[in-house]
Amino acid sequence: MMVHINEMERKISEGTPYFDCFKGTELRRTEIVCVVWSMQALCGSALMAYSTTYFYQQAGLATNQSFNFSLVQSALGAFGTVFSWLLMTYCGRRTLYLHGMAVIFVLLLVVGFVSLALTSNTGASWAIGSMLLAFTLVYDCTVGQSATRLFLKFYPPDSA
Repeated sequence: MMVHINEMERKISEGTPYFDCFKGTELRRTEIVCVVWSMQALCGSALMAYSTTYFYQQAGLATNQSFNFSLVQSALGAFGTVFSWLLMTYCGRRTLYLHGMAVIFVLLLVVGFVSLALTSNTGASWAIGSMLLAFTLVYDCTVGQSATRLFLKFYPPDSA
């Protein structure tokens, strides 16, 4: 059976160069997928990845509070991923993606403006930490999952 499946896949993909992704209707699909994936990477997700205990300490939080924020961030990420399955059913991928990007934009503006406060301002440190936690939840509920599913819609794993 495995030999048969391998032979079928070889016949399907035979004569299909990668250049076909940049011609005709495939070009539009390639553009959509590239923009969606790059927006996912450029929307500030690096802040979420780097907002570890060290980042929270640099923002002015105590070590104990920074560690707690990191734990909460991991829990929010897991919850957001599972919750996105429910949201995707009722809202759809595009709606979630666009609304998620809008909310993330506002959250990042708030983080940017609050970061203008002095480092000694503990309230600003707590606000930055809280906004990054909200960012994690919103990202994992919307953009993080929608981009992956949009990619899979345009280029399903079983397509040639």
